Amino acid sequence: MNKTFKARLSYDWIYYVSVVILSIVIWMAAFSLYHMPKNYEKLTIFFAGNVIDYSFEDDAKAHLEDKGVLQVEIASCATDSFAFENKYNVVGLNNSDLVLVPISIANKTACSLTFVEINDNYDCSYFTQENKNYGIVVKKDLLSKYFTFNDEDYVVMINGGSVNAGDITTNAYDLVKWMVGYEN
Repeated sequence: MNKTFKARLSYDWIYYVSVVILSIVIWMAAFSLYHMPKNYEKLTIFFAGNVIDYSFEDDAKAHLEDKGVLQVEIASCATDSFAFENKYNVVGLNNSDLVLVPISIANKTACSLTFVEINDNYDCSYFTQENKNYGIVVKKDLLSKYFTFNDEDYVVMINGGSVNAGDITTNAYDLVKWMVGYEN
């Protein structure tokens, strides 16, 4: 039996190594999935333009740390890019919690189908469509260290399909308040 094992080992060694490597990969994948933030523990922001400094993710996460947010991500695409329309539709409207876009793009969007109506009385300018407030015009000077803005005003809106949208006390509303400089 000992000779058979040695003979088989010289031919089948690749299978033994493959099983060990596959076991390690499965073990690492299982634990990384277990420790990944859940949908309600992260926020995704779509920005129509170029990002200057991704430290916004860390600053926003620190602002929402006591609310249980473990991750904030920025997805962006320049408005003059040939892929902007597709990325805005797929990532911005379908997979993001917040959308930060120029007013001209917000005007072209059917906000009633995508975004949550904002009924709070913030001391800000609202973006209105069909006599409903769907967004807040941001003060560019508050966010200019993170983002490159065009000449027009930008509006932040909350996606209605977001796990974090819906109730006024959720993370998306808290982040919007922080982004527009609203003091509680």
